[in-house]
Amino acid sequence: MIALTGHTGHIGKIICNHYNDVKGFSRSNGYDIRYTRDKIVLESSDANVFINCAHAGPGFAQTEMFWKIFNEWQHTNRVIINIGTEAANYNMWSKIRKQYASEKSALAAAVEEAQQMPHRCKVSIINPYVVNDDVAKDLLVAIDFCIHSNSEIKSINLQ
Repeated sequence: MIALTGHTGHIGKIICNHYNDVKGFSRSNGYDIRYTRDKIVLESSDANVFINCAHAGPGFAQTEMFWKIFNEWQHTNRVIINIGTEAANYNMWSKIRKQYASEKSALAAAVEEAQQMPHRCKVSIINPYVVNDDVAKDLLVAIDFCIHSNSEIKSINLQ
């Protein structure tokens, strides 16, 4: 089973529609990663894959969600995939929200830090730029690659 935060957002819907066995966590069904991280981790205990897709900004909730699941799963044979962004360029992303670039950069730094720590789980970050139909297809291929790879895929950038 795949546990997926942000399953009702643009990228989350793409992922949800592709996989059969997904347990979704979004604000729309009572799971806000700013406030319900412990509950999400508990209810993800039967999952083999955790996709950290919800951003929940402003703030660093996505990074905090990553640390919660990593601390719980780091000594297991599971997979954690984070959805970041390619080139968290302040000039581009500040048009969406000024803090967005720094929030996504914090997630990337947290993933890199965790990858240097002792762990058995596979920890990856997939960084799409703008998700159009072509990038959505590549995103699903990247997720499958991270899940089924024999080794840890540290980072995949999609443009």
